[in-house]
Amino acid sequence: MRKSQARETCLLAVLLAAFLSGLSAYGQKPPARREVKDTTPARTSTLSAGSYYLLVIGINNYQSLPKLQTAVNDATTLANVLQEQYGFAERKLLLNATREQILVALNSYKHSLPANSNLLIYYAGHGYRDPVTQRAYWLPADAQSDNDVNWIGASTITDEISGLHSTHVLIISDSCYSGGLTRDAGIIIKQNERDIYLKRMMESPSRTLMASGRNEPVADGGKDGHSIFAYALIESLRTIKEDGFTAGDLFHKFIQERVAGTSDQVPQYSIIQNSGHEFGDFVFSRGGKGVVVAADTGKRGTDSSDTSGTLDPTTVSLEADRYAINQVVNTYAGSYDRRDTVALWKIWPSAPKSTRQAIQTSFSGAFSLVMKVSDRSIDLAGSSATVTGQYSQEYTPKSGSPQRSSGAITLELSKGSGTWVITAVK
Repeated sequence: MRKSQARETCLLAVLLAAFLSGLSAYGQKPPARREVKDTTPARTSTLSAGSYYLLVIGINNYQSLPKLQTAVNDATTLANVLQEQYGFAERKLLLNATREQILVALNSYKHSLPANSNLLIYYAGHGYRDPVTQRAYWLPADAQSDNDVNWIGASTITDEISGLHSTHVLIISDSCYSGGLTRDAGIIIKQNERDIYLKRMMESPSRTLMASGRNEPVADGGKDGHSIFAYALIESLRTIKEDGFTAGDLFHKFIQERVAGTSDQVPQYSIIQNSGHEFGDFVFSRGGKGVVVAADTGKRGTDSSDTSGTLDPTTVSLEADRYAINQVVNTYAGSYDRRDTVALWKIWPSAPKSTRQAIQTSFSGAFSLVMKVSDRSIDLAGSSATVTGQYSQEYTPKSGSPQRSSGAITLELSKGSGTWVITAVK
């Protein structure tokens, strides 16, 4: 296992994915010239994100494993901040919980959460990743190091949240191994575009996961009785000025730099694969009152070149295409992890026969297989796209030692009938 002073980050290693890895910053347009200035205040409206629910799990007192020092304090403090400042109307606080207590709480949400709701799950405790199967686990208070009967697997958690009616589910995990997640580009959006962005994020379902690190140990002790990650998360939520922001904003603008800049940890943020994620993101609303956005998106000046209140539809289209392309690349890598040829050929329908045979043979002979595609760059040209990046693969045959390979990878894609598919892999 691990020392009692180290809580290793658990971002559910089977969830190989990347969040917005190709999303670029929007450029600034030159100021428009106009002869008559409209000083009428822009109309606004408040978007309701629905009700907010909170499940917070913190485990210090393990029955058979080394005890931790800060997990309970991390969980309790975070629960108070979210309830008092962000209007989480209903919370469940599980301290030193067993496997049964955690699973009962998760399962109860299948019957109690309305469709227009938001659920945040926070876990602070021990975690483990099996080096042979590459499966990741949360370790409840009754977990034993030599017996996995009380461990909670990543696939179990994914199954639980995929069956929820909630529009948005965010898991924040300060535990075990985060696995092969790819860091992504930051999100920089002009204010008039931010309104549209928040609206789109709120309207589309999301299943996302934030973790305190990758495959490195994470200190249990930190500042003010919190772990390094929990302290950054709590202080960011306390001090962020915006009334409405996404979990992606919170992570990229505050948490990632605060944690990575003061420790060896590299926190991660990603979609949860095969969980029902579509396009959105978890939106925090200060006080839980909703997000105020501009209601008047029409042109407000008299000069036809004045588009200060209008979102360029090309920008929205590019954003959607980059999301879709990243989803295809995620599925490509994930199909290797699961050795799922059905999913692979669905996104790569034109794969040559020889390639199909070689991959099928490889999958059949594998005991385990892990594929990662990182450092992605997306070049879009109409209905065609090229994704370049770095791949790494660990192939463990049914008999023999693990084989590792890595290098550059290029994926060619095309869009037909609104769907992106792979046309070639180099």
